[in-house]
Amino acid sequence: KNDNNDNSLLPTVKFYMELNPGEQVVWLPCLNWTRKLYSLIARQEMFLFQSTFFSVIGGAYSALGRYNKEHAEKAKHLARNQIILAKKLRDPVLECKCWIYYAEGLIQLGKFKKSALIIERQEKIVADMLKSDETLLNMCESAKLKLMANSTKNYNSRGS
Repeated sequence: KNDNNDNSLLPTVKFYMELNPGEQVVWLPCLNWTRKLYSLIARQEMFLFQSTFFSVIGGAYSALGRYNKEHAEKAKHLARNQIILAKKLRDPVLECKCWIYYAEGLIQLGKFKKSALIIERQEKIVADMLKSDETLLNMCESAKLKLMANSTKNYNSRGS
Protein backbone atom coordinates (compact mmCIF):
# COMPACT_ATOMS: atom_id res chain seq x y z
CA LYS A 1 0.00 0.00 0.00
CA ASN A 2 1.38 3.41 -1.00
CA ASP A 3 0.01 5.99 1.41
CA ASN A 4 1.11 9.55 0.56
CA ASN A 5 0.17 10.77 4.04
CA ASP A 6 2.51 8.38 5.85
CA ASN A 7 4.96 10.59 7.77
CA SER A 8 6.74 7.73 9.52
CA LEU A 9 9.68 7.97 7.12
CA LEU A 10 10.26 11.66 7.82
CA PRO A 11 12.94 12.48 10.38
CA THR A 12 11.81 13.77 13.74
CA VAL A 13 13.72 16.71 15.11
CA LYS A 14 13.37 17.63 18.75
CA PHE A 15 14.55 21.07 19.67
CA TYR A 16 15.39 22.36 23.13
CA MET A 17 17.30 25.59 23.65
CA GLU A 18 17.94 27.57 26.76
CA LEU A 19 19.92 30.79 26.52
CA ASN A 20 20.88 32.50 29.75
CA PRO A 21 23.49 35.22 30.20
CA GLY A 22 26.80 33.51 30.74
CA GLU A 23 25.39 30.03 30.21
CA GLN A 24 24.17 28.35 27.04
CA VAL A 25 22.66 24.89 26.82
CA VAL A 26 21.75 23.53 23.41
CA TRP A 27 20.56 20.00 22.70
CA LEU A 28 19.62 18.60 19.32
CA PRO A 29 19.73 15.00 18.16
CA CYS A 30 21.92 15.93 15.23
CA LEU A 31 25.18 17.65 16.15
CA ASN A 32 25.55 19.22 12.69
CA TRP A 33 22.24 21.04 13.11
CA THR A 34 23.30 22.15 16.57
CA ARG A 35 26.46 23.68 15.17
CA LYS A 36 24.58 25.39 12.34
CA LEU A 37 21.93 26.84 14.65
CA TYR A 38 24.47 27.95 17.23
CA SER A 39 26.50 29.61 14.48
CA LEU A 40 23.43 31.48 13.21
CA ILE A 41 22.41 32.58 16.70
CA ALA A 42 25.95 33.67 17.59
CA ARG A 43 26.29 35.63 14.35
CA GLN A 44 22.93 37.35 14.89
CA GLU A 45 23.90 38.30 18.45
CA MET A 46 27.27 39.59 17.25
CA PHE A 47 25.59 41.78 14.62
CA LEU A 48 23.11 43.13 17.18
CA PHE A 49 25.93 43.94 19.61
CA GLN A 50 27.93 45.68 16.88
CA SER A 51 24.87 47.63 15.80
CA THR A 52 24.24 48.80 19.36
CA PHE A 53 27.92 49.70 19.77
CA PHE A 54 27.96 51.72 16.53
CA SER A 55 24.72 53.43 17.53
CA VAL A 56 25.97 54.54 20.95
CA ILE A 57 29.40 55.65 19.73
CA GLY A 58 27.89 57.24 16.61
CA GLY A 59 25.45 59.23 18.75
CA ALA A 60 28.29 60.53 20.88
CA TYR A 61 30.35 61.53 17.84
CA SER A 62 27.27 63.13 16.30
CA ALA A 63 26.72 65.25 19.41
CA LEU A 64 30.39 66.31 19.35
CA GLY A 65 30.12 66.87 15.60
CA ARG A 66 28.14 70.04 16.21
CA TYR A 67 31.37 71.62 17.39
CA ASN A 68 34.05 69.74 15.48
CA LYS A 69 33.96 68.55 11.86
CA GLU A 70 36.30 65.62 12.58
CA HIS A 71 33.74 64.19 14.99
CA ALA A 72 30.96 64.73 12.44
CA GLU A 73 33.04 62.84 9.88
CA LYS A 74 33.54 59.97 12.34
CA ALA A 75 29.78 59.89 13.09
CA LYS A 76 29.09 59.69 9.35
CA HIS A 77 31.43 56.71 8.97
CA LEU A 78 29.87 54.94 11.95
CA ALA A 79 26.40 55.45 10.44
CA ARG A 80 27.71 53.92 7.21
CA ASN A 81 28.93 50.88 9.16
CA GLN A 82 25.50 50.63 10.78
CA ILE A 83 23.89 50.60 7.32
CA ILE A 84 26.09 47.67 6.30
CA LEU A 85 25.14 45.78 9.48
CA ALA A 86 21.43 46.53 9.04
CA LYS A 87 21.63 45.07 5.53
CA LYS A 88 23.31 41.93 6.89
CA LEU A 89 20.60 41.66 9.55
CA ARG A 90 17.97 42.19 6.84
CA ASP A 91 16.26 44.77 9.03
CA PRO A 92 14.68 47.48 6.83
CA VAL A 93 13.57 49.60 9.80
CA LEU A 94 17.08 49.67 11.27
CA GLU A 95 18.53 50.36 7.82
CA CYS A 96 16.19 53.31 7.33
CA LYS A 97 17.16 54.74 10.73
CA CYS A 98 20.84 54.37 9.86
CA TRP A 99 20.37 56.19 6.56
CA ILE A 100 18.73 59.04 8.48
CA TYR A 101 21.68 59.12 10.90
CA TYR A 102 24.00 59.21 7.89
CA ALA A 103 22.01 62.11 6.42
CA GLU A 104 22.29 63.98 9.72
CA GLY A 105 26.06 63.50 9.60
CA LEU A 106 26.08 64.97 6.11
CA ILE A 107 24.08 67.95 7.37
CA GLN A 108 26.74 68.59 10.03
CA LEU A 109 29.37 68.51 7.27
CA GLY A 110 27.41 70.98 5.14
CA LYS A 111 26.50 68.47 2.41
CA PHE A 112 22.89 69.58 2.16
CA LYS A 113 21.93 68.35 -1.32
CA LYS A 114 23.05 64.77 -0.71
CA SER A 115 21.39 64.79 2.70
CA ALA A 116 18.11 66.05 1.22
CA LEU A 117 18.15 63.24 -1.36
CA ILE A 118 18.72 60.60 1.31
CA ILE A 119 15.95 61.96 3.54
CA GLU A 120 13.54 62.13 0.61
CA ARG A 121 14.37 58.54 -0.39
CA GLN A 122 13.86 57.30 3.18
CA GLU A 123 10.49 59.06 3.42
CA LYS A 124 9.42 57.29 0.24
CA ILE A 125 10.62 53.91 1.56
CA VAL A 126 8.73 54.46 4.83
CA ALA A 127 5.54 55.41 2.99
CA ASP A 128 5.77 52.60 0.41
CA MET A 129 7.32 49.63 2.22
CA LEU A 130 7.32 50.20 5.95
CA LYS A 131 3.61 50.98 6.32
CA SER A 132 4.15 54.58 7.33
CA ASP A 133 5.98 53.74 10.57
CA GLU A 134 5.33 56.75 12.84
CA THR A 135 8.77 56.68 14.47
CA LEU A 136 10.53 56.67 11.10
CA LEU A 137 8.27 59.41 9.73
CA ASN A 138 9.08 61.53 12.80
CA MET A 139 12.80 60.85 12.33
CA CYS A 140 12.55 61.94 8.68
CA GLU A 141 10.66 65.08 9.68
CA SER A 142 13.24 65.89 12.35
CA ALA A 143 16.08 65.40 9.85
CA LYS A 144 14.31 67.70 7.37
CA LEU A 145 13.97 70.38 10.04
CA LYS A 146 17.69 70.06 10.88
CA LEU A 147 18.47 70.32 7.18
CA MET A 148 16.35 73.45 6.77
CA ALA A 149 17.77 75.09 9.90
CA ASN A 150 21.39 74.34 8.98
CA SER A 151 21.08 75.26 5.31
CA THR A 152 19.37 78.55 6.27
CA LYS A 153 22.07 79.25 8.88
CA ASN A 154 24.76 78.44 6.30
CA TYR A 155 23.10 80.68 3.69
CA ASN A 156 22.75 83.58 6.16
CA SER A 157 26.37 83.30 7.32
CA ARG A 158 27.56 83.57 3.70
CA GLY A 159 25.53 86.72 3.12
CA SER A 160 26.98 88.52 6.16
